[in-house]
Amino acid sequence: MPTSGRNTPPDAIPSQAIALFLVLTFAIAWGILTAFIFLPETMVAIAIVGLNRRTMFTREYSITEVVPAGRAAS
Repeated sequence: MPTSGRNTPPDAIPSQAIALFLVLTFAIAWGILTAFIFLPETMVAIAIVGLNRRTMFTREYSITEVVPAGRAAS
């Protein structure tokens, strides 16, 4: 087994992989938040479509339960 000059265990996660994970997580989270800020009607419509799909849950939600009366997109 080749040895390196470092004192790290063989199953250690490289720091570049951790940095990439943090950058991607940050970008995705802030991208979704920015979309909700600048495109609220579109994002609510997307969220409602996702909620109206059949899932493993037995209860079905209607749009009036998800979005309060004054907030529904026209």
